Amino acid sequence: MLIAGAVVVSFAVVIIVIRLSLPRFRVMQTLLDRLTRVARESLSGLLVVRAFNRQSFEEQRFDAVNLNLSSVGLFVNRVTASMMPMMMLIMNGLSVLIVWVARSRLLNPPCSSAMSWPPCSMLRSSSWPS
Repeated sequence: MLIAGAVVVSFAVVIIVIRLSLPRFRVMQTLLDRLTRVARESLSGLLVVRAFNRQSFEEQRFDAVNLNLSSVGLFVNRVTASMMPMMMLIMNGLSVLIVWVARSRLLNPPCSSAMSWPPCSMLRSSSWPS
């Protein structure tokens, strides 16, 4: 029951991360294409830019595209990087719950005096600390 719940929560975390980051990855690819186009245009028309004194315009154009790409990239990286701590929290919480449930069942065994199941007879014969 606990493990099934942890698996469901893990799948939910993965689906949320994918739904948040996948559209941004597509946007990031178009922005990267735009940045490459601006850089290629700048490099191919370098002499023309210098001749008409358009360096500041080209720098502003490149900076705008680069800033947009950087902001989308940072968002995608933050969302993707947040998945690992969430998964570790789920797995560590599940480990603690498993140990807690096992301890409670060992300290309070469900054995009655009429049961002849070998673990129950071993539990009755040994002295367990309270």
